Amino acid sequence: MKKSTFFHLSKALSQPSIVFSRIGKAFAMTLLILLATVSSYATITITLGSGGSNICADKAVGGVNEAFTTLGDITIAEGAVADFTSDGSLTLSAPSGWAFNTAGPVPTISVTGTGIAASASWSGGTLVITRTLTLDNLTNLNSIVISGLSVKPNTAGAAAGQVRRTAVSGTWNNITASTNFASLSVAPLPPAISLSQNSATCGGSQISAGGASGATIYFQGTVSGGTSTATALPPAITVPALGTYYFRARTALGCWGTEASIVVTSINPTPSDVTVTSTATPVCGSATLTATGGTGGTIYYHGTNGASTSITTPSTTQVVSVSGTYYFRARTSVGCWGTAEGITVTINPIPTAVTVSGGGTSCGTATLTATGGTGGTIFYQGTTSGGTDEASGGSPQVVSSTGTYYFRSKSAAGCWGTEGSASVTINPNAGAVTASGGGTFC
Repeated sequence: MKKSTFFHLSKALSQPSIVFSRIGKAFAMTLLILLATVSSYATITITLGSGGSNICADKAVGGVNEAFTTLGDITIAEGAVADFTSDGSLTLSAPSGWAFNTAGPVPTISVTGTGIAASASWSGGTLVITRTLTLDNLTNLNSIVISGLSVKPNTAGAAAGQVRRTAVSGTWNNITASTNFASLSVAPLPPAISLSQNSATCGGSQISAGGASGATIYFQGTVSGGTSTATALPPAITVPALGTYYFRARTALGCWGTEASIVVTSINPTPSDVTVTSTATPVCGSATLTATGGTGGTIYYHGTNGASTSITTPSTTQVVSVSGTYYFRARTSVGCWGTAEGITVTINPIPTAVTVSGGGTSCGTATLTATGGTGGTIFYQGTTSGGTDEASGGSPQVVSSTGTYYFRSKSAAGCWGTEGSASVTINPNAGAVTASGGGTFC
């Protein structure tokens, strides 16, 4: 039996509605005295509010990210039924160098069990928890939960401390002036970052970052006040354009330091990209490649080597006769290369040239024979130079008129080779001879 028994029995004795039909008031008082000889106490347990350790120093008063930190729930719980022995109040205070958010809402108070009621209020810079018992206090375990208590260090160098009880009324068993309700401490910010701009590089400028011992430096691009962790620095980073660039350091505890910035005033630009076009492909025999763009530099032809930096062939036009991917690239006067751009072409070979024999002067007719045309089929083109007729047959051909006659070879892919020709002169044959004076003679 605990001291709260006395509270409830004494309260019952003072209420006329409670009738002691079999015992008198004197007997009840005697019972209270006897109960006192067997009274015992359990320990009230405290679940500390979390989140108060290693609060970043920039959240302190005057810091760049000044803000209150909301602690996790603080729970004050009975260890046994009726450990809360009376009505009362408990005053919690922040440690020296720290403050509660008394300008904000009062923390929420909730209870478990049906034996108590509780509320909270600000008093100066402290939080007062008021507890009221009910007659159900003897029937179940009860607890008080404090939610939403916020704290802030008054300076970046505030000493570590604890939220503690600084005043009390009523009985709270083992809760004393040294009882901890939440541990608070400040985590230091990273040291300063040092920045330097190295010599300008092609397509940008190199920035070196150092300092911030014990922390990681992160590149924030052109964003002031950034908290991006996307780019952790090695010793240097290359930026692509003129402007102001920002860097910040972050500790392992997540505390961001003061940003550092540097203004980039010089870079070596690269030429603009090259665009490469070609005659329509597939193409017969050869394709003409043309490169445009490359503003700010001279365009060079690199054949099929996309990684070349040769300056042997400054050119914007090339004729190629073999299928493949061909590259052009622009370079500035200070040696900065643009992006290599290429184009893939398909070249279908053309048959070899045709040779025609049988030309010259003939009587009546001439027979023309075409040879060569390797890689294709030879077609007779009559007297049409550059013809593409496939209906007049091949070789040989018999002609009966004076003129120049052509033959040409065509590949399976439809590519015509170089034509061959022969010129003939046809002399007409003499007319038939008529003989007379024939017959029988004596």
